[in-house]
Amino acid sequence: MMRWRLAVLFLTLLASTTGDDTTTKASVSTTTKKGTDGPHLTTDDEGFLTVIQGFATQLQCVLNTCSKDVIWYKDGSQISKGSQFLNTTSEKAYKIQHSIEVDYEKGCSGECDDSKPCGDGFSCVDNQCCSCRREEFTLVLRNLTFDESGRYRCQLGNKSELLEFQVEVLESGLKGGFHENISYDHSECCQEKGISPLCRGMCKPSEMDQHHFDPTSCKTDDYKHFLSCATEDGTRSHVHCCKTQLVPSFCYDFCSGDFQMLRRSHRLCLYYLPEIFSCLDRAYRMLSNEKGGVSSARGGAGGAAHLSAFMIDKPVRG
Repeated sequence: MMRWRLAVLFLTLLASTTGDDTTTKASVSTTTKKGTDGPHLTTDDEGFLTVIQGFATQLQCVLNTCSKDVIWYKDGSQISKGSQFLNTTSEKAYKIQHSIEVDYEKGCSGECDDSKPCGDGFSCVDNQCCSCRREEFTLVLRNLTFDESGRYRCQLGNKSELLEFQVEVLESGLKGGFHENISYDHSECCQEKGISPLCRGMCKPSEMDQHHFDPTSCKTDDYKHFLSCATEDGTRSHVHCCKTQLVPSFCYDFCSGDFQMLRRSHRLCLYYLPEIFSCLDRAYRMLSNEKGGVSSARGGAGGAAHLSAFMIDKPVRG
């Protein structure tokens, strides 16, 4: 049964790509014509997203001004208004990535505070109402489960201005929370090397379920730069550890700093992330101890001690 599930997911992931480093773009519904001056919503995300259980994804929604009337819906039911969730919405499953960009060239005027907010098109900055250039209401879906599958809509009040997304959550076969005992943190190095925000979850796995992370969207350079960080610029190899954890040989590319090219066969390496991350973590802890840094994190010495906590069922071999 597990082998059948892996095969189905593998074929689905292949169908979602047109090449090793490309993904299929889907149209996002919006009723505002380009070039209009009125309030309108935009996004850089795909309209149809196939995402992996246990990870996180995001649905970007940006308004070209400011408004408290931007609303998120799931399957027709309202889940938020502005940057606030309704009381019935689980904040363990969702969060709003909210930010405002002020247009200082247009100036600020009038007074404002919590009891006297600014009107639409303005934001309160230092108790003055300042003109807005843009406001972001991106919805982050965290620690994905099958319950998060469905149709999402970002809409400006009761107007016809809206964005629509279809989200399908695929079974991963990974044990939930497998990333929680991984202590390594290469986030600073990853940022310096310009790794895509889509892929930075692997730079600090302990927060993987909180941020947008889609390993199937990571490009060759993302993996090359990450593994450079994780192998001290290629001076350390984790292949021996991966062998002892029964990681298949076609996934050894993720265990060393000699990563060359993302291949279709690498899609199946998703199921061996717990073992690969564990090997990277064990070396990180040992190096940290050598440098007098952090001790073996979260109970016990050595990364392998935690491996049983996040082992997953593998395809039947033979």
